[in-house]
Amino acid sequence: MYAETTPSTGWQERARGDWNDLDAAIEAALGPNELARVGAWSPSQAPSYFVHAPRDTEERERTVELVTAGAETVIIRATRAAAGDPGAIELTVRVGRFGDEGRERAIARDIVARLEQLAGVDVAPLKRR
Repeated sequence: MYAETTPSTGWQERARGDWNDLDAAIEAALGPNELARVGAWSPSQAPSYFVHAPRDTEERERTVELVTAGAETVIIRATRAAAGDPGAIELTVRVGRFGDEGRERAIARDIVARLEQLAGVDVAPLKRR
């Protein structure tokens, strides 16, 4: 006997912040969540395994691949909201194939908190938990 399971679609959060701060917000979430960055890409470019790949200025979507300390893949998909709401960023975080809601929520909330902290400012102190 086996249990039939389906792949997770991930945890979704909506953030208010500057699109250009997305990489910094993800970087801030790495340590507290025991993650390492693998690569990042947008639909207009091939995957890049550099920490900060050159970005398309009109980019509306970005996918970032991370890995947990336990070697599970973490995928973060960010989508810039429509022109009517320029500060909104939709995030989807998926841990592993079948998901882990608690960890997905924690990662998403750390990213959202940092995006909101950085919104409209040049720099903000990074406080570790």
